Amino acid sequence: MIERSTGTTDVSKGVTIALGMLDALETELEAARVDLLHSGSGTHAPVDAASANTAEAEPKTHRQRGSSKMGEKTRREILAAAMQEFASKGYSGARVDDIVANTSTTKPMVYYHFGSKEKLYAAVMEAAYGGTRNKERDLRLDELPPKQALQKLIEVTFEHHAEHPEYVRLISVENIEM
Repeated sequence: MIERSTGTTDVSKGVTIALGMLDALETELEAARVDLLHSGSGTHAPVDAASANTAEAEPKTHRQRGSSKMGEKTRREILAAAMQEFASKGYSGARVDDIVANTSTTKPMVYYHFGSKEKLYAAVMEAAYGGTRNKERDLRLDELPPKQALQKLIEVTFEHHAEHPEYVRLISVENIEM
């Protein structure tokens, strides 16, 4: 079991890694509690200190989660590992356990930040397409003559594909599976 959680079969190394993961989890959960205490907007009522530690407190929605710096760092780390996993194995072959093994977080934190494997995959696809679209938008092609605009778009697209082979694999696998 320790190998599955920490990526090592060495018990003392695994215990050290697991303790570090627990410390990081405690820090992130404390940040989430603080976020809950200070969030009075949206559809949730303000949460007082007593109810923040009980199951009666409503969970944050996906858009509200991960607003702390630690939460954003964890979220980015999960997305990067998930992109690699989905790119190499596709949606059906990817396992959340394998994604977690390539991060410094835990499986419950993946579900805390993304809710499900499906939502994590959607976030990965959104990030992949969003990166490409942001580059295209920054080109301001509408200000160029059509031939130059097309040439510029093709150059930037090929450069992006060369710099991000995981993007090409991810999109290829998506097109095959869906």
